[in-house]
Amino acid sequence: MYVEDIWADDTEKQKEDKKCLYNVEDVDEERKWLLDLLLEESDADSGGEEQITDQDLREILKIHHKRRKFQKEYHSDLMNSQYTYYGAGLISAKDRFNENQQKIVKKEQQQQQSLSNTTQ
Repeated sequence: MYVEDIWADDTEKQKEDKKCLYNVEDVDEERKWLLDLLLEESDADSGGEEQITDQDLREILKIHHKRRKFQKEYHSDLMNSQYTYYGAGLISAKDRFNENQQKIVKKEQQQQQSLSNTTQ
């Protein structure tokens, strides 16, 4: 069974039905692409039946270690925490992205200002 079997009517009606699943009230242009991605039709095959070889496992572990390294670097920068609710706000009852982003940017500006005051 495919998703289009469930929604046999037009694509716009399907999109509207799916929109009620997401919090779309505060979505600005910057995050519109993410909402479009969530509303997009996807019927891809999972491919979960394939055997994993030793080489595949080594590659997966190598990618995992690189990912963890970059994650640590990313989370060490305060400005990156402004994106905490970037995607989660679309599926939550309350979208906290905008208020969190403003709070982080304000905190960063205060830190920059205090640094410039101490160097003078």
